[in-house]
Amino acid sequence: MTNDFDLSGLGMQDACIGNTPLIELDASKGVNRHRVFAKCEYKNPTGSHYDRVYARLFSAMERSGEITRGVTPLVEASSGNAAASFAWFCAQLGYPCTIFLPRRIPETFVAHIATQNPKAQIVIADLNCYLKGAVHTMQRFLVTHRDHKCMNHSRRPETLAATATIATEALEQVHHQFGLPSFDRFIAACGNGATIVGPGPVLKRANPALDLVIFEPAVAPVAAPILESTSASCPEGGFQYHPLYGTGAWGVAFPFLTKPAFGFRRLVTKHVLMSSSEIEESLSFHAEVGFPVGNTSLAALHLARKLAVPDGSSTLIILYDDGRKYGRGSD
Repeated sequence: MTNDFDLSGLGMQDACIGNTPLIELDASKGVNRHRVFAKCEYKNPTGSHYDRVYARLFSAMERSGEITRGVTPLVEASSGNAAASFAWFCAQLGYPCTIFLPRRIPETFVAHIATQNPKAQIVIADLNCYLKGAVHTMQRFLVTHRDHKCMNHSRRPETLAATATIATEALEQVHHQFGLPSFDRFIAACGNGATIVGPGPVLKRANPALDLVIFEPAVAPVAAPILESTSASCPEGGFQYHPLYGTGAWGVAFPFLTKPAFGFRRLVTKHVLMSSSEIEESLSFHAEVGFPVGNTSLAALHLARKLAVPDGSSTLIILYDDGRKYGRGSD
């Protein structure tokens, strides 16, 4: 394979983004003949799939003249992974940046972001409602800082083009390394929808019968109202925090999920709401994996085991991020 991301225009020829390994996991836990494969996105420079996204975003926005190095101050709101990648690219390319994070985000996440760019301005939201609070804080900031530009990673089509390469690579790898034509099941975290509506169509073209399973925390469902065509209402008792950072961003509108053109509802065949106890159970798997990965990766592994059937089929999951920022392993 060749690197899908031409970084020469960004002055980053030596950066290695994409072409992450595909590994087979012993995740069936006694269910014979079922195979589970994982795309190791934590191997990207900042430890997540968002490096793919920002490589495309910076390239496209510089070409269009939307942003200029050393001139345009940039902002983003994130619950962790996107922030770290955004900060790193800003440091590499010479953009001043401000990052808005939710309250109660783990201190290890903030430290990880600061490591990627010590000059980044990090602002913790002044509203106590997870990512919605970070977005609102950023929006108020932009009212009085009109020279700043938000990259809007959850809304731009370049994001989907970037995440689609995860599937393109995985299909090539599973064929050449393991002799399989495609995957039978894809299990993905809901999040903003980018790792569903980006890779999903690519995997569906390879196998029209693909079972596409998405998951999110039951205490903060975002996809449920969309898939069930019900009105969105805050869960009883209000939004509850949960350890699946990057998913369950209650109260934030994500066009990748809501706009029919992206095909979210058509792609999804199964929707799983994970209870708090089930999430906690999945996090206990970190010792079995043998290398540090994040919470959402462990939740995907848990579901791969739970849904495994002894029919010789195969499942693809994404190991979204590096577990060291969760305090697993050593830096």
